[in-house]
Amino acid sequence: MKNRALKIDGTAFIVALLTLCCSIMSHASSQPPLFHVLERQPSSWLLSEGLRYANDPARPDSALLTLSVLVNRYDKKAPKAECLSIAKAYTYQAFVYIFRYYDYAKAYECLLHAKEISKAIGCELPSVYLNFGHIFSSIGEQSGDRTTMTKALWYMRKAFRVSVSEKKHNLANIAFGNAMSLAWNLNRLNDLEKEWKIYCSLKNTDSEEFVRFNTIYYKILQQLRMKHYDNALRLLDSQVSLMPDDASHVRYVCLALFNKARVYAMQHDYQAGISNLKLCLALGIKFDLKDVNLETCQYISDYYTTLGNRDSMIEYRNRYFSLKDMLIGYQQVASIKEMSFMDDLRKVNNLMA
Repeated sequence: MKNRALKIDGTAFIVALLTLCCSIMSHASSQPPLFHVLERQPSSWLLSEGLRYANDPARPDSALLTLSVLVNRYDKKAPKAECLSIAKAYTYQAFVYIFRYYDYAKAYECLLHAKEISKAIGCELPSVYLNFGHIFSSIGEQSGDRTTMTKALWYMRKAFRVSVSEKKHNLANIAFGNAMSLAWNLNRLNDLEKEWKIYCSLKNTDSEEFVRFNTIYYKILQQLRMKHYDNALRLLDSQVSLMPDDASHVRYVCLALFNKARVYAMQHDYQAGISNLKLCLALGIKFDLKDVNLETCQYISDYYTTLGNRDSMIEYRNRYFSLKDMLIGYQQVASIKEMSFMDDLRKVNNLMA
């Protein structure tokens, strides 16, 4: 489970642009179309606006439009700063595909572009490794494939080290938190001892609650290694109370509740585990976290199986399969929508030219 920037509808927006483009050809005094305005913006502005839209769950189309204008500027002969902005824009697009559309194939393609550009200019972007980690983590969690999760752990550790080197402490926190979750799942907590020493030595400039969350998380995992389950549960309660249940923190709250359920299961208290999973599911539904809901329903179903409650097991197993089908369908629809969206974008480019 992963932890952690006027709405413009992409289709309506493109239609409006096409109408305006046609209008400008016959009315010299017309105002320039918005797309033309975007094309005239500096790369730094497009990058910051694209990031703002990417962090807004309601504006993924706006993010893709703004970032597409920027990545379409790529030229191998462009200045290093321009190429770096374009590489970052590709990572923001990947973020949108991972967390808004759940289209991991498209996200992977964006990251390959970002990696190629950053390598060409001699830079390492921690967000490239971080988002690769998110992709493999999501696939590994949904499939239960340890090889894929092992690859995700490698990327998260790499993202952490590069983030520290670049003093991107917010990314370092995200990477280290995800690395801890993966290491727990893979029973490889010893692998993170070097990272923990580095983490403790950081003069971390990220928001305090994220630093405290990770610090508590590491202590929780140490308590679990010693089978001190009650101590772990108390620390997990402090994690839950640390984070508000808003869009910026909800994945952290869900992670803590999810982990509480796992610890209760270690004590064979599956009913308490289910209670915490249902709290997690309620937040996932409220904030439309499709990947969280999928994994949570799977665990609820498994716990009901252990309790011998067949009716509830079937109910949540059906919800799990329904969510999985919906997620696959959502990915396909998003992919088709994006292809159509980019085709319209190319038409506007040609018309403006």
